[in-house]
Amino acid sequence: MCRVMVVDDEPLVREAISHIISSEFDSVYLVGSTGSGEQAVDLALEERPDIIIMDIRLDDQDGLKAIEEIKEFMPGCVMVVISAYDSFSYARQALRLGVADYMLKPLNKQDIIDIIDNACLRVETEGSHTFFRWQDKEEAEDLRAIPSEYSGEIPLDKERELLQYINLKNYRQARKKLKEICNMISTEFSREEIKDYCREILIVIIRQIFSSTSIETLEFTSKFKREEMIAALRNADTAERAQEILQEHFRQLLNYLERRDKEAADADDIMHKARKFIEENYDSQLNLAEVAGEVGLSSSYFSRSFKKKFGISFTDYLNQLRLERARRLLRSSSKNISEIAIEVGFNDSNYFSKVFKKEEGLAPTEYRKAKS
Repeated sequence: MCRVMVVDDEPLVREAISHIISSEFDSVYLVGSTGSGEQAVDLALEERPDIIIMDIRLDDQDGLKAIEEIKEFMPGCVMVVISAYDSFSYARQALRLGVADYMLKPLNKQDIIDIIDNACLRVETEGSHTFFRWQDKEEAEDLRAIPSEYSGEIPLDKERELLQYINLKNYRQARKKLKEICNMISTEFSREEIKDYCREILIVIIRQIFSSTSIETLEFTSKFKREEMIAALRNADTAERAQEILQEHFRQLLNYLERRDKEAADADDIMHKARKFIEENYDSQLNLAEVAGEVGLSSSYFSRSFKKKFGISFTDYLNQLRLERARRLLRSSSKNISEIAIEVGFNDSNYFSKVFKKEEGLAPTEYRKAKS
């Protein structure tokens, strides 16, 4: 069970999230809700939730202050900020504190479901550690060293568009959007602020890549040394050089994602080729090794990939095709059970009858009588 706490000074928001949790999730439990930042700290200390969904602006105090206090005694809690304030300064402060997501109001039902799904996935896969647990990484020092406020402020929608393009795999537009952002900060930020911003946006980009793809941490870190990438930005001699490094890192990341997407598409084509081969040859003595060999894969890798792609094992899919053909023959022909078994690819009529009964609840002879 994922234990969730909601903090929002709008009663209707609290009620909506509570209703969605109770109606849409079987393994999520609402431990409590409040509209007060001070009460949120006390409630978190008492209930120890896995996930906290919190508005960034509350009546009695800044939600960021409550987040900071809670993080002191619950550093592993997955925290999601929801806000009506479209401000990058709020977002970056929240990210520095280690929140898992920053979502803008108004939120619809699907937004809330997605927030909770993603947060629960982090709890299940990462235990008490979120992606933004920077206490033991150089990124922590990078973010803490950034001034509390920039003299200029980029609207959050610019960064959000960039991250959305990454999520949608529209890498061409993502490249254009980052160039647009870099042009903007060149005119609105001081040189030191530009260097700080470049480090921060790179960290946010890496986070988006992890959250929007199926990349494993080990796979990513074997290709990219995140600490070295950020150190290069920190050590840039000039603001211009920091932007060049940022865009070069971004180019490398997107090239990697494009190659990975192409490999996935090629693998997808292979699985469809394999399924077509099965559909054309299911009535022969077909087996896993033969199909795997046909598409040039090992049996074990093919077996895993087929089930991942189609949600069904090779054996179950093969049997489904054979049994569907057997049903038609039982309804429309006078062939005996042994003949039908052989015709649909089973070389043992007893095994065929066993599989058929398990699927239909009737033996082949009973099925024929019932359908005649």
